Amino acid sequence: MKSHFQRAYVLNLISSYRAGLGTDLDATSLVRQHARSLISALKTASVIMKDRSSRNHLLDLYDRLYEVIYKPLVEAKHNAAK
Repeated sequence: MKSHFQRAYVLNLISSYRAGLGTDLDATSLVRQHARSLISALKTASVIMKDRSSRNHLLDLYDRLYEVIYKPLVEAKHNAAK
């Protein structure tokens, strides 16, 4: 049951971030910073998690946040280097 709440929280955070892009820079910055903190915590927790199902759940949440927060930055940096 807790995993459903965690997934819903991450999806809500992603939705808030996407909705705020280009509009409210302060709110977007706060959401981005919170997401970065969660990304770090999820990565750390997934490494020490013994249960495979729980570890996969944490890695799924990590991947979802990473795709939204970091992947566009990496792609932009890669495209600028071309």
